[in-house]
Amino acid sequence: DEFIALTKIHREAIEKLNTESGTILKPYFYDVFQNSNPSEKDSLMLRFQTIAKEKVEVTRDHFLAVKKILKPEQEQHFDLFLKRSVNILLLDKKGPRKPR
Repeated sequence: DEFIALTKIHREAIEKLNTESGTILKPYFYDVFQNSNPSEKDSLMLRFQTIAKEKVEVTRDHFLAVKKILKPEQEQHFDLFLKRSVNILLLDKKGPRKPR
């Protein structure tokens, strides 16, 4: 139950950041290049970079929270869970299938 709750919180946080990212990228690509306003372009890019950083930090915090709720018998599987999860996040279909 705790894992599902953590997953839901993580998913909602990432969806919120993805939505904000989309609202930034649309004007960046459509308006800024047409109007050639470098200051606005730079401002949008800085916010986009901040969102990307927040997504990484939210995901890192999620993995740390998951690790904290593991039972002792589950801890040995965390590294494989982490590797597979990161591969999914990075869309790497050839990721590791067993611990190295």
